[in-house]
Amino acid sequence: MKRLTDWYFNSLKKQILIPFMALIMISGMAISYMSYKNSIELTTKELTGTTEEQTKSMNDSFKIFFHKTENQLDRISKYPIMRTYDKNPESIMDEFSHTQSSSSEINGLYLGTEKDGKTLIFPKADLPADFDPRQREWYQSALKQKNKTIWTEPYTDQATNELVITAAKAIYDDRDELIGVLGVDISIDTLITMVNQTKFGETGYTVLLDQKGSFVTHPDKEKIQQDISKENIFKK
Repeated sequence: MKRLTDWYFNSLKKQILIPFMALIMISGMAISYMSYKNSIELTTKELTGTTEEQTKSMNDSFKIFFHKTENQLDRISKYPIMRTYDKNPESIMDEFSHTQSSSSEINGLYLGTEKDGKTLIFPKADLPADFDPRQREWYQSALKQKNKTIWTEPYTDQATNELVITAAKAIYDDRDELIGVLGVDISIDTLITMVNQTKFGETGYTVLLDQKGSFVTHPDKEKIQQDISKENIFKK
């Protein structure tokens, strides 16, 4: 009888203990999962906020950089010597030299003339004999945006064989007749240095794309100029 009673109580304990322990384990797992989920959501929110602030800061840096370059072009374009380039080429080259020495990000400066298709360029470079600035994209694009500075897509500069972007602006004389187009080359390496100054976590990195969806900068230089315009990340 005692054995039967002991067996009964042991069985009853198991019936009570097993569900109770299972309930504790399930509750513990649920609490752990919710804590983990909340932690992930909080961390994600914090990282998203930090990333947005860093991106905004970088965007502001680029605005300042591009604005500075545009101001330099505007300043040079208003100099009287630009209107008499054929009489004062040395003065123009001196101004180009001074501007570049005060702005390390500038690769080169040049004036392509409308009248005779000449190119005043600093630093001096050996251009092909048939080089005509009027046929270049930067020249033609500037003519379409009168009184405005345009920025080109990245391209390989014929003078230096480097990948650059160009800021260009058409200049006119007092009678509003076209003199030519003033251009400033910025090395892609300058932009890469700017974006690499911002780090995102342990493995995050920054890329810059142009309006058409091609990489202007990327940690892997082989991907520069690669088109991703059809990918969701660019469409969004």
